[in-house]
This record gives sequence, C-alpha cells and structure tokens, in this order.
Amino acid sequence: MIMIKEYRSLGESLYIETLDNGLKILVSVKPGFNSKTAFFAVNYGSVMQNFTLGEKLIKSPAGVAHFLEHKLFDNPDGSVDGAFALNGASPNAFTSYDMTAYHFDCTDNFDANLSTLLSFVMTPYFTEESVAKERGIIEQEIRMWEGRMSSVNLSNLYSCMYENHPVATPILGTKQSISEITADTLYTCHSAFYNPSNMALTVAGDVDPQAVFDAARALTPAGFAEKALPDYGHPEVLAPIKSRVTKDADVSAPQLVFGCKVMPKEGSALLRASLVSEIALGAVFGKSSPFYTTLYKSGMIRVGFSSYIDYLPGTGMFLAGCESPEPDRVLESFAQTLQNIRENGIDKRDLLRVKAATYGYKLRSLESFDSICYDLADAAFCGYEPLSEFALFDSIDSDECSRFICDNILSDNLAVSVLMPKSN
Repeated sequence: MIMIKEYRSLGESLYIETLDNGLKILVSVKPGFNSKTAFFAVNYGSVMQNFTLGEKLIKSPAGVAHFLEHKLFDNPDGSVDGAFALNGASPNAFTSYDMTAYHFDCTDNFDANLSTLLSFVMTPYFTEESVAKERGIIEQEIRMWEGRMSSVNLSNLYSCMYENHPVATPILGTKQSISEITADTLYTCHSAFYNPSNMALTVAGDVDPQAVFDAARALTPAGFAEKALPDYGHPEVLAPIKSRVTKDADVSAPQLVFGCKVMPKEGSALLRASLVSEIALGAVFGKSSPFYTTLYKSGMIRVGFSSYIDYLPGTGMFLAGCESPEPDRVLESFAQTLQNIRENGIDKRDLLRVKAATYGYKLRSLESFDSICYDLADAAFCGYEPLSEFALFDSIDSDECSRFICDNILSDNLAVSVLMPKSN
C-alpha cells in the first residue's frame, strides 16, 4: 500500500511503499528539477563479518562487503558502467561500516538506468579468476589506506578502544583477510544480505513514483527471504582496553585523535541522540566556541579540531582530533571544558547559534539529491521516520545537550592516539 507523507514546512513530498518481498521504497518527488538520483542500498557493511542465517553461524573474512561492492559491477557481458554511460548516467557505489549503496545520477533515461541499477545489484556473477584479479586492485587500495597517516592514527585509536567489535577492522579489510575471500564467499554473503527485505530503494527527482514501484516489483526477487542476523562479538565495556598509544610516524607535526565508546541507540532514540550530539558538540567544541578560538589563537590547533559521535550497529563512539604542537595541552583544555560543562552547563547563546546553523545546514541538504537518498535509506535501516529530525529542533535545549555530554563523554573512558614526527 502506497503511503504519501507531506512535509509542508519543508516543501517535501514522500511516496513510500514496502513490497511483498520486504523491499522498502521511498521516493522524494521534486517537480520541475531535471536531475534524478536513485540509491539501491543494502543494510550490510564492514562490521557485519560474522552472522547467523537460519541456525548456521557463518564467519566471513574482513572486507567482504567492500569486495562485493567492487565485483557486482562486473557481469558476463562486461562492466555495467557501459550500460549506464549509454543512457547518460553517472554511477557509483560506496561501502561504510553499516551500509553498501549503489547509485546513479542522470537527467534523461531514468527508467532505463533504474532498470540497470536494480538488475546488476541483484544478479551476482563471480569467478575465481575475476576474484583473484580484483584482489590485486583492492590490495593497492589497502596500501594507499595504510599510507595515510590519518588512517594509521585512527586504527591505533580503535586498537585502544575496542576488544571485540569489528569496527576496529578497516572497511577494506587487510591483505591477509582479502586473500581468504573466494567466489563462494561472495555468493554466500550476497545471498545472506542482498535480499529485498534487507534493502531499500530511494529516489529523488521529478519522477513517477508508481513507475519506480512497478520497476522494483518486476526486477527484484519475489517472496520474503529470511534475514541474516549479524554478530558483533561480546558486548564492549565503556572503558578502553588501553588509555594511550604514541608512535613515531612520517608527519610534520604531532597528530592527535582521541575518543571513547558510548552506548548504542536504535530507532527514534538514535535520531534524537545523533541530532543532540551534533548541536552540543558544535556549541562546545565548534569553530566559534571558546575552546576552539582560545586554542587556535595560542597556536595549539594548527589544522581544525573536529569532534563527532557516530552510532553504529552494536556500538557508538565519540571521536575528536587535530594537528597540534602540544597534544597534551589540547587534552588538558578538553578536560577543563568538560568540567566546566558539568558545573555550569552549555551557554544558551552558543547553543541557539549552533542550533540555528545546524537547522540551516540540514535544510540546504534537501537540495542535494544524493544527501536526500542517503538519509532516506539510513532512516529505513535504522527504524525512524524520514525527515522527522526537523521537528525535534524546538524541543532540544541547553540542559539536554549538557546532560548528553556529561553522560556520554567521560575523561576516564577516553583513549588517546598520537603520531609524533620521526626524529632524525
């Protein structure tokens, strides 16, 4: 049954349907726009290495989700890029910790491009020869990733924070883990996760929603398939395994990252916590905050300080970092700022300014079809109502934001990773 949701204050109209096979479809109709975007997303990312299907526990090597993303673009007739190019579309894909998505942008031939998208994602074709060839390409990606000092520093931090959760393993996997991936591995994981009940199709543009629903119904498997149940390992305690690691590296100035685990969230609680954290951290540690301006003027922050909370299946984490000649002074200032919040709360004027800026940013993101499609898929997988965060702004105040920081970011739970310039 088709549901139509009107968000009059936002000028948005959503057409929503869940097919009999479980596929969730959300279409944001944009009258008068030439551009059209479609996302075909899978609730499957790099942290879903081990899973149960039926009564069988399956352990897959790290990096399979990303490997699958690469290989699905190949079919018996060659790469699907050519089919998109013939119809004037620009395709792409990505794999994150918790999602894999295949998408395209076009102005013309939307129906033909949508058919290509739906068909190739649902039609796996792997051979041992093609897997071996792809393995070499992904090994190059891994070497590039390992050569980025920001990646190395973050990996060092995760090794301090996590004991069991697979988020500590790179999305690409490792050279060892991808050497264990075979064509059978890819077929097994595609069958487990790439079923319509574990997927979402999201579209933005001046399109006919009924035509989208009809195409999805015709080009995805019929029947409701059983979902795989991911296993994220033994639950983590909030305290880190190790409080600090410092290593020499090829950097021109010390690189600091630090963070802590936070309790995971689901559904509407996840949406609210994500928005509250974005506003609270912006007010306390953003570029207009006393914390940032003081450290920047004193030269303690050379390359921008970033801070955010990321919620993933089975875990959540606060992360922050910057380039600084004296990382310990940054950490001391951070701890002092946390203490000040506990004693005095967040300044209401700072919060109002950041809240208004955040609302404006999110409103502008509705002009980006890629952002809309991603957000709609994320809402479908995480279990909250699409575009509902705009209604939350008025109810978020400085007291809630202060409590959020005090409850989630505890100095005793922080882990720290520092890369120091090699001395000659």
